[in-house]
Amino acid sequence: MTVTVIGTGFVGVVSSAVFASFGNTVYGLDVVEDKITKLKQAQIPFYEPGLEELVKSSLEKGNLHFTTSYEEAIKNADIIMIAVGTPSAVDGQADLKYVFTAAESLAPHLKQNAIVAIKSTVPPGTNDKVREKITAHTSQKFYTASLPEFLKEGSAVQDTLHPDRVVVGAVETEVIEKLKELHKPFDAEIIVMKPESAQMCKYAANA
Repeated sequence: MTVTVIGTGFVGVVSSAVFASFGNTVYGLDVVEDKITKLKQAQIPFYEPGLEELVKSSLEKGNLHFTTSYEEAIKNADIIMIAVGTPSAVDGQADLKYVFTAAESLAPHLKQNAIVAIKSTVPPGTNDKVREKITAHTSQKFYTASLPEFLKEGSAVQDTLHPDRVVVGAVETEVIEKLKELHKPFDAEIIVMKPESAQMCKYAANA
């Protein structure tokens, strides 16, 4: 499976490295050239136990790529994860400008039936706004979903590799199945939240 992670901060780099370690082709995308240049050399901008080794291994195997090009990173991606920062705005609410910029920038390069999943910390209703931003810039059929993170600094790699649960927010059956497949190597319970019906479904690790 080809996965693109937009944003190479704490969540983005950890997620990119872990999904690549499972054999996926992963692109870590960021518009800051200096960060990408260093990441291509396995130079991590922050310390996290086990992360440098994981990045270096995946780079050497050819599973992990870092780029500043939306076209390169998005055109073949089955799943795109938005993992950009959401700093606090003046009013204390999450500032979603980077999320929306990412959505607008990825849209022209989407392939048919791609899944755009939000990993960034965002308020309810953000998926609808992201869907609107993308729809305004593409005629391709696509899906949106949520993949919230529960990482702690100092144990992020282990938390990601061995989660006690994986939470997926999605409506369409095909999207749920695709995201279940992506997370199957984690061997963890998958909890699916369906926003429109407020239903929660639990799946065993290998269901």
